[in-house]
Amino acid sequence: MRTKPKTREKIVSALRLLPVAVCIVLLITGLVNRDRITVEGLLNYTPENKLLAAAVLVAMYALKSLAIFFPLLVLNIVGGMIFPPAAALVINIIGVAVMTALPYGIGRFSGAEYLEKLEKKYPKIAQHIERQRSNEFFLSFFLRIISCLPGDIVSLYFGAARIPFGKYFVGSMLGIIPGVITATFMGTSIFDPTSKTFIISVLLTVLMSVLSIVIHWASKRKGKVRESKSRSGK
Repeated sequence: MRTKPKTREKIVSALRLLPVAVCIVLLITGLVNRDRITVEGLLNYTPENKLLAAAVLVAMYALKSLAIFFPLLVLNIVGGMIFPPAAALVINIIGVAVMTALPYGIGRFSGAEYLEKLEKKYPKIAQHIERQRSNEFFLSFFLRIISCLPGDIVSLYFGAARIPFGKYFVGSMLGIIPGVITATFMGTSIFDPTSKTFIISVLLTVLMSVLSIVIHWASKRKGKVRESKSRSGK
């Protein structure tokens, strides 16, 4: 009877590692086949039936969230090429919602226990996470809008840190959707690269990338200024 709790604990630990193992396998598979992960390559995997194509595209978003490095822009464009603008936007947003929620759940299930152990072992990690508690929603939005880190790793971390799902999800979606809109319309007009829709979509995509870099740089600079002031005692 005494061995049952230990056996149960081992089973739970093994189950916690299973999603991580799946992510690693998918990451390696994606890296080996990275030349095939293109707009043209993904289009070859989508069936002609629109309902099936929508299901396959959402499944691709789920795989993207597990493979980590899979390019989100490619999926947005593929959705825009397959479906009419309104339908493409809805399907892409559903896919992004799945992509945002799935790694958070994995992080919470597989990483929360290990992060708690790290917090106990390294108090500075615990202090860092605690400081985030006051701006969870903004941080979720900010890290998405500037795109300075792989989104799936961000999701895994927020899940492991037990950030409330509502704040994380809404903040993340608000940060991701502007890019999804521009990339989707780029896909809907990709066969007419001289059209206003395509040109504006490309310009907005480039502009958002530049803005994310500027915001990220300004944020880092502001952090360094605060750090230098705190060190000087001002």
